This record gives sequence, C-alpha cells and structure tokens, in this order.
Amino acid sequence: MNRLKELRKEKELTQQALSKQLGISYRTLQNWENGESQIKPDKAQALADYFGVNVGYLLGYEPEPVKNLGEFIKEIDNEPQRINEITEIIEILKILNLKDVQLVKTLASRLLHGIGHTVNTTEHIKTK
Repeated sequence: MNRLKELRKEKELTQQALSKQLGISYRTLQNWENGESQIKPDKAQALADYFGVNVGYLLGYEPEPVKNLGEFIKEIDNEPQRINEITEIIEILKILNLKDVQLVKTLASRLLHGIGHTVNTTEHIKTK
C-alpha cells in the first residue's frame, strides 16, 4: 500500500486541497489513496517531489524515506568543514579505477552503518 494518505495527512491537507494543488481530480487522488488504481510513474515522481520523499518510499517499497544527494548537500551547506572533507573525497575518487571505487563504497557503507546510516546508492543517503 502506498503512503500517499499518510504523507498528505502529515502536511495537514485534505484530499480536495491536495488534488487542487497537484492539478488532478479529487476522485483520482481518492483512488490512489485507497489502492483502487495505481499511480503512474510520472505522477508518482511528481508526488514524491511534492512531499520531499523518494518514489520507493511513496509507493511503500522502502521502509524509510531516502534523501537525494542534493538535499544532503543543502543540509550540510552551513558546515564548511564537512563540505571540504566531501570535496577531498570526491577528488580522490576521481583518480581511482572502478574496482577501487567499489571497495571505497563497501568500506563507506560499513562505516556509515556503524554510525547509524546506510548508503542506498551513490546518489542517496538514508538516515536511520
């Protein structure tokens, strides 16, 4: 079951208000929330963007929302030290071959898991 109703209620929106904001019919939104019809990929992406979550979370495939890399960077924007560290890591990764990059990803994933984070892909960071 998708999380559309849950996300809508978190924003304290009625079905009528949300359908109007999204430019879709009230009945379509009802059908999506009740699982009577599936959300098409382009609409799922638009909804995910609206609620600030990833499509997998919106559709109920992932247990936690995943932040995209852009959102993560915005969060650390006021932390120059972290930005410098990340920039240094990126410069190192640029000179590594694919096998080395895979090793770094594995090591980073293990380290992040130890501090309560997991890496979903190279573009997403999930906070537990």
